[in-house]
Amino acid sequence: MNRVFTAICALALCGCVSQPELQTLYVGTYGTAIHVLSYNPQDGSLAQTDSIPSLDASYIAFGETPGTLYAVSERGEASGINFFRSGGEGWTLEASSSGTGADPCYVSVIPGSGITVTADYSSGSFTVFSTEPATLGKVLQQERFEGSHIHQAREIPASILEAAGIEGRYILISDLGCDLIRVEKLCPGEDTVLRQVAVIPCGEGSGPRHMEFNPAESVLYCLTELSGEVLVWKIANAGGEPSFEELQRLKADGYDAAGSADIHLHPSGKWLYTSHRLRGDGISIIDVLEGGLLEKSAYLPTGIHPRNFTFSPDGTRVLVACRDSRSIEVYDIDPVTGFLSDSFQRFEFASDGPVCLLFE
Repeated sequence: MNRVFTAICALALCGCVSQPELQTLYVGTYGTAIHVLSYNPQDGSLAQTDSIPSLDASYIAFGETPGTLYAVSERGEASGINFFRSGGEGWTLEASSSGTGADPCYVSVIPGSGITVTADYSSGSFTVFSTEPATLGKVLQQERFEGSHIHQAREIPASILEAAGIEGRYILISDLGCDLIRVEKLCPGEDTVLRQVAVIPCGEGSGPRHMEFNPAESVLYCLTELSGEVLVWKIANAGGEPSFEELQRLKADGYDAAGSADIHLHPSGKWLYTSHRLRGDGISIIDVLEGGLLEKSAYLPTGIHPRNFTFSPDGTRVLVACRDSRSIEVYDIDPVTGFLSDSFQRFEFASDGPVCLLFE
């Protein structure tokens, strides 16, 4: 036994025992900073390595250029967007703009277009910014809608449009206040960068919040915050524009808490996960059936106020940002059922509330 122990120690000292390659996780918060953590894929543990000063960066996204990071600053009438760049001395603020509407809660980078779009919740608007180096942060367009609460902007994947024989690019904008999704066509080179071509009704009192796509089935999913449903549409071609045929409405929030938050499809395409807050906080696990239809299979309680969540880069775990617990919880994914383990790793913040998780 002593000889075995001695041999192991010798291997460790000579560097022969391989160490896991740590991965980088960026955490947007309600607080004073974006936190940079290292993630250990071997055991799922997290450790802080850095922080980027940024007030109430409730949603963050990487730019197209390596070493660029965009973050909203969700601060009422003092809201804005910040553009960071990584260099030899770490992350620095390259540009900022106060041109967003009130309380931007999402930023979407549109690849190859030179623009990014913020969803401005309280002002009921979306704002289009330039990401070109010479005009970084310039407002190109802002649209406000009466009675709206804009929550997310997502581009329809090119593979879905190509499968349907649709040309052009389209951005979907969820409008929680008006119970619909706005279909915007990308019009590069025009004064109106995004032009509304249709709306997708979601039902009175539903409150559409976040969307996800199933490219294999040409399906759109939308989680409604207020009614706690996942709405399912088939995307097809109608006269050269995308059309949306409603296939299903699945109740995901079993507590009727009116606080459903986020939705993501597992990389395998086998399971859909949704987060729910305000009562019985937790994650719903939903089986994806033939044609992209859904069947709820399980529910796992989490910390308080689970908002955004993400998968580990290898797809074996779910990491959940629990804002009011000021923690990130890490769960194993059962490779057969998609069920989640009890939390076996947990990282806590001293004061900032984590709300957005982004792996590098």
